[in-house]
Amino acid sequence: MIPGFTLTQDGDDANGPEPIEWIILTQFGNHALLLSRDCLDAQYFNDDYGSAPWESCSLRSWLNDAFLKAAFTEEEQARIFDTTNANTMADGYPGLPANSNPTKDRVFLLSYKELTAFAGTITIPGATAYAEARCNPGSGDSASAWWLRSPGPDDHAALVLYENGELNYYPADLSRRGVRPALTVNLEN
Repeated sequence: MIPGFTLTQDGDDANGPEPIEWIILTQFGNHALLLSRDCLDAQYFNDDYGSAPWESCSLRSWLNDAFLKAAFTEEEQARIFDTTNANTMADGYPGLPANSNPTKDRVFLLSYKELTAFAGTITIPGATAYAEARCNPGSGDSASAWWLRSPGPDDHAALVLYENGELNYYPADLSRRGVRPALTVNLEN
């Protein structure tokens, strides 16, 4: 794991941001695909009921705008590459449809295919105090169960990996789940 970048994670803005810890999933030359060690926030996959493909869901917009600006300085943002995500049936859970077009993302969620490809490297995450605080008590929200960008059986749901390692799907707008960002960075400097 490598530390880097900062974000308030303990829920206390007064003491400043804490470093985000990242797991290197794979390295190619001076580039690396990183995944946060923990779930950093709890969000709906999509804020509104309705079709929620990765390409147009509110979580994708949040990751590539508000989260990107909050977690990384402009200099750090310059080290993050656009990653092309195919979002095809081959990227999703076998037998479930693909419901999104290809996207270019600076920050994204893993697909089911990526989850299985890096299964030996990915650990079951914890959730930051900030992420836990974003859950609604008694609602079934869970900051330790985290969203994948792959769809569920219809375009109103997305896959979720639970704390016990079970994979299932959940309606995109019904409950907050953990957000475990992934990104590709330049490791030079």
